[in-house]
Amino acid sequence: QNTLDTITIPNHFFVTGEKVVYSNPGAGSTQAIGIASTDFGVGIGTTDKLPSSVYIVKVNENSVKLAKSAEDALSLTPKVLDITSVGIGTSHAFTSI
Repeated sequence: QNTLDTITIPNHFFVTGEKVVYSNPGAGSTQAIGIASTDFGVGIGTTDKLPSSVYIVKVNENSVKLAKSAEDALSLTPKVLDITSVGIGTSHAFTSI
């Protein structure tokens, strides 16, 4: 199994295509999970930090990957975000909307 770009969340209940809110410690996005530079469009633009709204790609009951849109998450071959760094601190969270 390819574990690249995978986040481990034991016993999560997220489903593929679900929109979640990402929160990270610190002010702004300085401590956020790092991603390859990605254009999220209007309101966010291009960023190398995980934005506050992302979409789940369920790998299994303990792991997820993330996509920038529901369409990308639900694609036959999901288009997932390229995670480049784990971020700083331990209080990162994904919350169901």
